[in-house]
Amino acid sequence: MAKYTVVLTKMMSQVIEVDTDDGIKVAVAEAMDQESISPGAGDGYDAAGETEVQCVDVDGVTVWERDSCDDRLLFER
Repeated sequence: MAKYTVVLTKMMSQVIEVDTDDGIKVAVAEAMDQESISPGAGDGYDAAGETEVQCVDVDGVTVWERDSCDDRLLFER
């Protein structure tokens, strides 16, 4: 089983590790489902935009980065 490390950002960052043999799209979907970045009391964090995938590592090796890779590798289109 491969260990996927997915870094999510939304003016803050969160690292989520997902174990799956079903590939990068499944790993990212599971990470997005586990996202728990939450706003502080009374701030406008929720209005700060969508959660984005910053990078994805598989067993310690970076396989996808936001600025250099096609996001169709992560999401169905």
